[in-house]
Amino acid sequence: MTGDAIFAQRPLLEVLKSNQVDYVFQVKDNQPEVLEAIKETFKEWHDKEPVAQSHSKKKAGCVEKRRLWIDSVNAEWICSALDVPNCRSIFCVEWTASQENVKPEIRYFISSLSLSDWEPEEILSLIRDHGSIENGLHFVKDRWRDEDRHYLSMSGLGERFTCLLNRAVSVLGLLRRDKEPLTAVAARVREKPKKILKRLGRLI
Repeated sequence: MTGDAIFAQRPLLEVLKSNQVDYVFQVKDNQPEVLEAIKETFKEWHDKEPVAQSHSKKKAGCVEKRRLWIDSVNAEWICSALDVPNCRSIFCVEWTASQENVKPEIRYFISSLSLSDWEPEEILSLIRDHGSIENGLHFVKDRWRDEDRHYLSMSGLGERFTCLLNRAVSVLGLLRRDKEPLTAVAARVREKPKKILKRLGRLI
């Protein structure tokens, strides 16, 4: 299972562990201690050769490059000391693009994947595939509702919140006019809820 930072919550990780489901989740500011530990691990790694890298050509000739570094030793410490269930490996991914004025991005991940079972190229492929999802629905949710900063401590609440937010985004998408921002659609719904609900009834 791959997911954005909203999924990197202990209650969900416990459920995945008990059901023997592997995960690869990005870590952001909603888990500050974990994020800081991972950053500290990879602080000086950029002088080292990555364990895997990939190139992909996008529109207008732009070339995207990803480089991957992996650590399992400090992942064990993060698992026990910071109580991150079943964390067996941590990843650092550097993303760059050949376009002008596009800054490199560094992304950090926790994972239950065992490095004895997975090749670095396979892990990088998983992360790259998740990126295509991130650029779609998750990107919209994070920009519109700042989802990545949410922290939910109650067991099961994260999954319910995500389901509700997914449905809200889908409904607003149905009501969207051309490339209208979702915030503008939400504002129209608040101003004239009865009219919007009647229109929505015709759409579905």
